[in-house]
Amino acid sequence: MNSIHSTKDFSDLLSLQPEDRSQLIKKVTNYYIQFLDGLPEGKAYLGDEDAGKALASMPFQENPYPIDQIFDVFHQSVTENGINPCSGKHFGYVPGGGIETAAWGDFLGALTNRYSGINFANPGAVRMENQVISWMCNLVGYDHRSHGSLLSGGSIANLTGIIAARDHKELKARDFERAVIYLTDETHHCVQKALRLAGMGEAVIRYVPMDEQFSMRPEALDAIINEDLRIGLIPFLLIGSAGTTNTGAIDPLDNLAGIAANHQIWFHVDAAYGGFFLLVEALRSKFKGIEKADSIVMDPHKSLFMPYGSGVILVRNAEHLFKSNYYTAAYLQDDMEGQDERSPADYSPELTRHFRGMRLWFSLSMFGISPFRQVLAEKIDLSHYFYREIQKAGFEVGPFPALSISLFRYVPKDGDANEANTKLLALIHADGHIFVSSTTILGVLWIRMAILVFRAHRKEVDFAIKTMEKLKNSMNIH
Repeated sequence: MNSIHSTKDFSDLLSLQPEDRSQLIKKVTNYYIQFLDGLPEGKAYLGDEDAGKALASMPFQENPYPIDQIFDVFHQSVTENGINPCSGKHFGYVPGGGIETAAWGDFLGALTNRYSGINFANPGAVRMENQVISWMCNLVGYDHRSHGSLLSGGSIANLTGIIAARDHKELKARDFERAVIYLTDETHHCVQKALRLAGMGEAVIRYVPMDEQFSMRPEALDAIINEDLRIGLIPFLLIGSAGTTNTGAIDPLDNLAGIAANHQIWFHVDAAYGGFFLLVEALRSKFKGIEKADSIVMDPHKSLFMPYGSGVILVRNAEHLFKSNYYTAAYLQDDMEGQDERSPADYSPELTRHFRGMRLWFSLSMFGISPFRQVLAEKIDLSHYFYREIQKAGFEVGPFPALSISLFRYVPKDGDANEANTKLLALIHADGHIFVSSTTILGVLWIRMAILVFRAHRKEVDFAIKTMEKLKNSMNIH
């Protein structure tokens, strides 16, 4: 208890000495280079052979562990474990890839530890995040009245958008049982979760029929809304998708926007996966009408190749987001006057938050926008190539890909196709050189090929096709 009288500098206890700092920099640099250099030949899926043993062998203790042991445990427990999202042969779920400049941006943001939540705390950090948001608003076609918030991902972004819609429509708890949300079976499950978290678990959910491309049918939507009005319900929220996680489907956004406007329904678009494909000029027509949405979700950690933890909610009218999130306290009174920038904390559920804008600003500044356009265009070309070539390898395909996700399956002449594809998927995962995932639609099990990692090129796609063809043939099912 006499530490304040000591001449010892206690900050040294949590600071690296020059020799230790040099050793750590060398260790991190070597690991960084070896990791990236090993990606082309490494596996995309490694299972969980360690089962946490290495981590359990190193519990926290009073004294430090040797740096070599720390890195060994990290490598064995994390890097050599599960899915490798950085691999160009990762084609499961909706991968991103994690460009290395974003890691450097995160490092600088964490090292300087600037707080980007309130303008008063660091105007430069706030301006940087607002610059990123403004660029995204322009990308989707919003005007100067728009704004948004950088969040952890699509789940929190969808929740934030739904809360803004609820508050703007001034729904009260007594209205929730009569409020109606319109979506499809392809809508991401985080939307239903967000509705529950927003206190609207008792609201009515209408699953609108889809066409053969898994897109919402506008005429069916309009008929359902009219019937709901007739029976005294409150049409409240329409969820459109611009690239579903399951199949990559894009709803007819312009038609949906018109229906929403006619019935004064909040129109929310989940473009977490597909949104940044707007950078590809040839694809912009697919997203016609997105600029009419009241709110839009996009995930930079998907089609902008950022590391996990990068999501954004955009709103056509900034006041709608501000109304739901602004709050203050006496200890924040220094921030209340003379601020010419929108503080992120006023447009987000979060107060204390990571400096998320740094990874985006740093990467977009280092590379420029053009490489992102080119890489996204390549993924579209690769998905079309895969769609053609996988059929030559003896697989059946689903609808032509709207973006970069394809559905395919093996249909044996004898036996159950779902069982055959379940077995094939297990063989693919056991092999580990590529990673794909599956989905079930109307009782049919499909394997999904999501081509989005920026390191995925024709070489990796060809390797995936040959690997799956070889494993299919090894099953001896005809």
